[in-house]
Amino acid sequence: MDFFFLRIALIAFPQQDGRPSLQGKMLRGGEITGNKRVVYRQEPGRCCLWRSSCTGELFSKIEKSRVAVIPQVRLNDCGSTKGTIPHVGRLTEKVELNRKSQTEEGGSLMLKNRLLTWLLVLLLITGLSLPLIVGCAPSKAPEAEGPIRVVDDTGREIILEKAAERIISAAPSNTEVLFALGLGQKVVGVGDFDDYPEEVKEKEKVGGLYDLNLEKIISLNPDLVLVISGVEEAVARLEDKGLVIYTAEPKTLDQTLENIRKIGQLTGAHAQAQELISQMQEDIEAVKSRVADIAEEKRPKVFWVVWNDPLMSAGQDTFISDLIVTAGGVNILALDGLTGWPEYSVEKLIEHNPDVIIAPESLAPTPDVILQDARLSSVKAVQGKRVYVVPDNLVVRPGPRVTQGLLLVAKAIHPELFQ
Repeated sequence: MDFFFLRIALIAFPQQDGRPSLQGKMLRGGEITGNKRVVYRQEPGRCCLWRSSCTGELFSKIEKSRVAVIPQVRLNDCGSTKGTIPHVGRLTEKVELNRKSQTEEGGSLMLKNRLLTWLLVLLLITGLSLPLIVGCAPSKAPEAEGPIRVVDDTGREIILEKAAERIISAAPSNTEVLFALGLGQKVVGVGDFDDYPEEVKEKEKVGGLYDLNLEKIISLNPDLVLVISGVEEAVARLEDKGLVIYTAEPKTLDQTLENIRKIGQLTGAHAQAQELISQMQEDIEAVKSRVADIAEEKRPKVFWVVWNDPLMSAGQDTFISDLIVTAGGVNILALDGLTGWPEYSVEKLIEHNPDVIIAPESLAPTPDVILQDARLSSVKAVQGKRVYVVPDNLVVRPGPRVTQGLLLVAKAIHPELFQ
C-alpha cells in the first residue's frame, strides 16, 4: 500500500500586506530552490496542511496557529518532491529560518505547534488520517464479485464464475482480439487459419472455422471457447461436456467494438478492452469526419467482388457493406435490397455502373484481374481504372486491425480526401 510518510517542517510566515510570505526553508525536507514561491491561502486562525504536488491540497483549521505542516512523500512513491509545492510562482530570495520572528507568539505558540505535530503523527499511526496520506495514484476500485454474464451474438447468455484463464479461439478475428488485449499467455488453442500475430503459430491447433476438432478442444481443458456462428452442432456437443462457448458474429464496426468489450469482460481485461476500443473509435471517427459533408447523391457507387465466377458480392447486412458506407460510399447491392453473399448478374452490375470496384488480394493479386475481365469492360470503374485491391485479413476479420482496412477502403473510394 502506497502512503505518505510525513516529515514535519515548521516555517515562520510573517504577515506582510495581509499575505504571508516565505521566509525560510523546509527543515529536514529538502531546501526550496529555484525561481519558485508558495502562495498560501492563510487567514488568522488557520494554517495550511499541504500534500504532495501530485495530490493537491487540503486546508485544515487549527486555532490560533500560523505554522504550516508540510507532508513529504517517499521518493519511490511520487518522485522527488524537492522544491515542489502545489502552487508555484517566483522566489526572489532565500532566507534562513529566523526563529526570532516567532517570539511575539511566545512560548505558548511553540508548545501548541509541538502538540499539533504530535497529534498529526498520532493520527497517522492510528490510521485515522488515512484519507490524507494515500498514494499519488488513485486507488483501483475492487472488481464486482459474483459470476460474469454476457450475451453473445446468438442471444445466448454466457456465464463464468470468474475471468477465463484457459482460452481457445477457433476464429482468426477473435484470436487477434485476445492477443491485442495482452492475453496471449492465456490462449491454449487456436484455429487452423489463425496466423496473426506471429506467436499464434506456436499454439495448439483445434481445427477449422466450421470443422472443429472437438476431442482436441476438450483435451485442452479450456474454461472459455470462442467460435463464430455456423457451428451450432459442435457448440451443443461441447456444452454437453461442460464447456462454456461464446459465439461472435459482428456485422458492423459498432458490433465489432461491442464484441471486444464482451471478450474483455469474460477474460478480466476490462481496461485493456476499453483502451483498444477507444483507439479504434478514434480511427473510425477520423474517417467519418472527412466524408461527413458529402451528400448522399454525390457518394461514389461501389461494387465489392467476393468472387468472380460466378460473380458474387456483399449484401447490405454484411460487415463489408458497413465498411463501404462508413468510408463514404454506396454499396450497389443495397440499392437492390440484397443481403448476405448473393450471386450478382453482370447485367445488373452494368446497370448500376459502379464508380469503384474493390476486390480482396486472395481473388485478385493485382487490379489487372478485374481490369482485364471482358465482361466488365463497359463498367465506369474499369474504364476509369478505379479498381483497387486490399489485403483480405484487414477487411474480412472484424477485429482490432479492421480500422486499418477501413482506411484502405476510404482511400479507394475517396483518394482526394485520403492522401
